Amino acid sequence: MPKQKNIRDGQLLAVAAQVSAWEARMISPERLARMISGGDFREAARIASECGYPDMSDMDAFRIDEALSARRAQIFLELGESEAAPLLDIFRLKYDYHNVKCLVKAYGADEDAARIMSHSGRVAPEKMAEAFLLRDTAELPGLLGTALSDGLEILSSTGNPQLADASADRFQFREMLALCAQSGVAVLPGYTRLMIDVANLRTIVRARRVLDAYSLVPELIIPGGNADTASVLSLLNAPSAAAQIFSAPELQPAALLAESAMSGGGLTAFELALGGAVYSYIEPYRYVAFGAAAVIWYLIALDWELTALRVALIGLRAGVPAHTLEERTKR
Repeated sequence: MPKQKNIRDGQLLAVAAQVSAWEARMISPERLARMISGGDFREAARIASECGYPDMSDMDAFRIDEALSARRAQIFLELGESEAAPLLDIFRLKYDYHNVKCLVKAYGADEDAARIMSHSGRVAPEKMAEAFLLRDTAELPGLLGTALSDGLEILSSTGNPQLADASADRFQFREMLALCAQSGVAVLPGYTRLMIDVANLRTIVRARRVLDAYSLVPELIIPGGNADTASVLSLLNAPSAAAQIFSAPELQPAALLAESAMSGGGLTAFELALGGAVYSYIEPYRYVAFGAAAVIWYLIALDWELTALRVALIGLRAGVPAHTLEERTKR
């Protein structure tokens, strides 16, 4: 993997000013709650348009999803042409590896992956698809070529798409940890380790709820988090130890809910607590006015906004009760 130069705050003054201007137009959690409580899809779409989104009032669920994805892709395109490009690449990784999963599983099912691939990664979907189909992946950045080959081999030998997805996840976080370390930005390695913990805790909870999935779990756990792999796996037999093993302060609310969730209790509160862990970690950087931390905060807030808007608008259009949507979009 090529050596990435350290990202210095002084390089990002203009970018931080730009994201600060974008952030001023974002939909706050409070405003989103008011949009949802009104119960009117068209009014909610109108408010979103005042915040820079296209008019989605006549769109169906599929087109709403497309519009929100296009918004992310456009912002990523602009940031990708700035000094923040190396920083942005760390956040684009998950879309590259989403496309790895799409290509591998679509190939196994003899289907076209184009419709479900993301345009928010470092590599255009068309370029990745061509490299994959021609088995010429040497020019793909990072570990993408290896991930494609490994995923296809696993799917071919096991017929299990879940294991192929797990392989992509391991490569994604391995590359993410390397890029974070190379960036020199102090907040990023801890953020990545927390994301690995979130993924692993979710995996253990789901495995405990489906007992016949135990045999797959060792292959699904991702190394590199704050909680080591052996300790994570021990939760299959000792779920009450979740809070001790996942000891990062930001994860404590989710870890305390994990035992109940593992025993068949409700998942909603647990999943919300998992999502909240990321914001708890990054919250101290929210009001940093310049440099890498300002850009990182914006990228994480953007992810929340797009996800919450998707849930809210599609839910309102489908007539989902407001209290359900409010619960699902909490931050």
